[in-house]
Amino acid sequence: PSPAPDAPGCTVFLRNLPFDATRTTLFGLLKSFGHVKSIYIVKDRATGVSKGTAFATFSYKEAADRCLEAGKVAEDTPFARAKDAAFDANASNLGLVLEGRRVLVDAAVDKKTASDLKVERDEDGKAIKSVGKDRRFLYLKNEGNVKDWSSMTNLEQSKRQSAQQDKTTKLRSPLFFVNPTRLSFRNLSREVDEKTLKKTVVKALTEGLGKVNKDDLVNLLKAKGEDPRLAADAPEPFDSKNVKKFLPSLHIDREVLEKDGKKTVGASRGFAFVDFAHHEHALAVLREANFNPRYSGLAAHSKAKGEQVMGSDGKPKKPCLIVEFVVENKVKSEKQRKKREEKEGNRTKQRMEKGKKAKEDKKSRGQKQREKKRKAAQGLGEDNGTDGGSGGAAPVAPDGEDEAPPPPAAKRGKKAVDAKQKKPKRKVKDAEDVEFEKMVEKYKSGFEAKGGEVAEDDGKNKKKKKKGEGGRWFE
Repeated sequence: PSPAPDAPGCTVFLRNLPFDATRTTLFGLLKSFGHVKSIYIVKDRATGVSKGTAFATFSYKEAADRCLEAGKVAEDTPFARAKDAAFDANASNLGLVLEGRRVLVDAAVDKKTASDLKVERDEDGKAIKSVGKDRRFLYLKNEGNVKDWSSMTNLEQSKRQSAQQDKTTKLRSPLFFVNPTRLSFRNLSREVDEKTLKKTVVKALTEGLGKVNKDDLVNLLKAKGEDPRLAADAPEPFDSKNVKKFLPSLHIDREVLEKDGKKTVGASRGFAFVDFAHHEHALAVLREANFNPRYSGLAAHSKAKGEQVMGSDGKPKKPCLIVEFVVENKVKSEKQRKKREEKEGNRTKQRMEKGKKAKEDKKSRGQKQREKKRKAAQGLGEDNGTDGGSGGAAPVAPDGEDEAPPPPAAKRGKKAVDAKQKKPKRKVKDAEDVEFEKMVEKYKSGFEAKGGEVAEDDGKNKKKKKKGEGGRWFE
């Protein structure tokens, strides 16, 4: 067949390639299918690191078809590595394997068709079924990327490249996700403290809310799997008088110094983390403060030798902050969330106890005395088992019968305590009873006098007299 370089179907798209794969290694893999005209490895523009994909163009459509046929593998085919005992290089169901990785082959299409046919796959190349939402918020991973690096300092370029590589590596694992309400600040000056950073975040939030629109709110609802029609028309308004409500946490990572067995907090490490109550607020701060020369006063200035001070436009290069959404581990993030909730609960409990103590201290002297008496009276009633009554002995059942039940306890309270403290009233006697008692006492005294002593009782005091002293008429 005659060469048809511009004919459709001559280009294939390779995925799941090793990140260190080169054009030479790919040519060795594809040359058996036919004449390879060109190979293009897709790389990240910011970091220059391979994305694990490539385009290969054959001179003939038949060669591309043979490559597609060889790369066909059933989705449920188990993956066998080269070091496994079950690995057979000549097996027909392995597809294309390069350096122990299964290479997935698809026909190359234009950008629009590719976006419609895009299928997410896991590390083994199996298609991930769409559940209608982005559980890991991966659509935010490129938020904050800068295309033009010419105006950056060398120090900032190295830090941005390192951050991008670290983010890409973490997101390969399904355990990591992009936190939509937490930002990281890199390239931060070591002299910046929490108060200064907080003021800067509030300023960036106030000025950056205009850079957030309804489409951003719709994208968040889609990622959560919620109805995008519920999105608000404008972001949540920010109240600068209640900063704690909108910025729950702000933390600057610092060095920990240990001296004489005691740990102390040292200087800043140059990066910080800020938590937001709303995603749109975090997005506003990122779009306002990231790579903005207006906030260069908080950025770290390079002290390296040979640092290029002037840019290509003849203006001096200013260091800028690197602001990105934080990539976190799901398990660790859940533990940290529970720890924060527990700590906040303890703080709330301490505040309540402190307020209760302050309320106690504000009581007057009379209030404290009355409360003290009331507690003492309640304690006395509980110890005695009763709260009132004459305090007499408990009734005893006669022999041969069960023990009588105790009398019902009176209601505790101020009246019961007062009744317990009051003395019982004296019984009023009639005149006849008084005369009768006097006669009986007089009669008893006559008998006792015969024994050698005379006892006189005037009703109040008792006196003993010897016989013959002040005898009575009948003695």
